[in-house]
Amino acid sequence: MNAAVITISDRVSRGEAEDRSGPAAVQILESIGFATQLDLVSDGVEPVAASLRRWIDRGIDLVVTTGGTGFGPRDLTPEGTA
Repeated sequence: MNAAVITISDRVSRGEAEDRSGPAAVQILESIGFATQLDLVSDGVEPVAASLRRWIDRGIDLVVTTGGTGFGPRDLTPEGTA
């Protein structure tokens, strides 16, 4: 089984903050047998939607998202996921 973990964060995608949740999710998934890849994207509808489409088009079995949890105007993870 193949999985992708998408970390959604402006700061992480620009290298201004450390991504801890993405690597933790990768570790958990790999411990239960998934071959896992990590993707970092900025907040916003299109970056989130594009990353999800890219992984789905590749036939990935599972996509997990982390981040994008604030209440600011750029935190549009639900909209990008829809």
